[in-house]
Amino acid sequence: MKYLNIVFCALVLSLSACSSGTDTDNSGVAGTSSDSTADSSSTESSVDGADGSTVVSSPPTVSGSADASDSPAESLGESADVMVTEPAPGPGPEENFQAGSLTAGEYDDHLNAELYQEYASNYLQTSTGTEHEPYIDLAHRVTLKITDVNDKPYAAANIKLMVGDSTLLELITPANGISHIYPALDSLPDEFQLKVSDRYSDIQVERTVSVADLGEERTIEIALTTGNQPATELDLLLVIDTTGSMGDELNYLKTELTSILDNIQQENQAVNIRTGLVVYRDVGDQYVVKSHGFTDDISSLQSSLNAESYNGGGDYPEAMDQALAEAMYFEWRQQSSRVLLLIADAPPHASEVMSTWESAIEARTRQIHIVPVAASGVASEAEYLMRAMAVLTNSRYLFLTDDSGYGNSHEEPTIKCYVVTRLDSMISRVVDNLLTGKRTEPVNEEIIRRVGSYDHGVCMPDEQQ
Repeated sequence: MKYLNIVFCALVLSLSACSSGTDTDNSGVAGTSSDSTADSSSTESSVDGADGSTVVSSPPTVSGSADASDSPAESLGESADVMVTEPAPGPGPEENFQAGSLTAGEYDDHLNAELYQEYASNYLQTSTGTEHEPYIDLAHRVTLKITDVNDKPYAAANIKLMVGDSTLLELITPANGISHIYPALDSLPDEFQLKVSDRYSDIQVERTVSVADLGEERTIEIALTTGNQPATELDLLLVIDTTGSMGDELNYLKTELTSILDNIQQENQAVNIRTGLVVYRDVGDQYVVKSHGFTDDISSLQSSLNAESYNGGGDYPEAMDQALAEAMYFEWRQQSSRVLLLIADAPPHASEVMSTWESAIEARTRQIHIVPVAASGVASEAEYLMRAMAVLTNSRYLFLTDDSGYGNSHEEPTIKCYVVTRLDSMISRVVDNLLTGKRTEPVNEEIIRRVGSYDHGVCMPDEQQ
């Protein structure tokens, strides 16, 4: 949790290079509630805080996927929490700490599907209490590649999978025009109807798909007869664990966040950026979830963040489930690119893994990229769930490293290859990539350390032996 606080501070400083301190889309999924502002009127468990934030003492009701009964989330049962001793809070950040000091690595499991299958299978088979954990079969995924009239990736295309009049699944393509479906996870029949339309539903292409006939590539390409439009809006939500173990990391993040947000704005000056904040602790603490709605006033968000302190927790798991449920109630703009930075060092309670995964399923249907940022206390349980959420929402897994020399020791991730850079530049780069659909790599001068045989995000074959 400590390193998570560091990450949070880094994010805040980046965002608040401007200062220090603090519409709506349709999910398009049957059974998914429409977006509503996370305020006192959205749920009986929310009350207005003295600072204008929304404080939630119990989780709001959040609907699941388009067909919750067919999703693995429904099979997730309650199990006893595994009690793990949480690291004790350490000292606060050093007085001379400056933005750009924290270091991190990042990983895209979609670029290393075979390695992900090996990792996930090994974790589920060798760890205890994992019989109800979510599982994504990347080896048998089906890739939907949507392009425009110029053969360029088409962002925000509406995808619908149907059998007769029944809708099985609805998705929205990210900026790179690529979405994935998983026959087992999505409970797909061997044959179904695929309907793809442009962002305004004016142009539609229909095709009958037989999974058995897709061949080894398992890729479906659809070309729309209209041009793609570059992103002009970004909704960026910070979801941060503020329990005691996140103490020093939270303070560091306050320093880093302004820098990060400023970098993102500088790289995308034609994009209107709104940021929001959700902080959470655990049941029985002073508060469970507190939120600050989207704003284009970075200084206001910085002030909200600077006002936060760390406390509570006690056992290892925290109320991540309630925080993500609250995030789904935010007013995400219909045509915006949507990114949720989840800064945490612990998983949800074992009995709440199902509800946490349901929020990830909803984020997927609405194309909200969940970008986990793993802090110092992250162990195998948290890494597995956070990576699964990144895979599901077409995102990447970020993790703090010890290279900076700040905060507690960080767990080495179960990853074959990666490069370490400054956290602020990494987050800016990843968000920019999700916004534009174009993957970029750090230049050699930015790389602090290399692990394994890394080639543009791919772990080379000699590292896969």
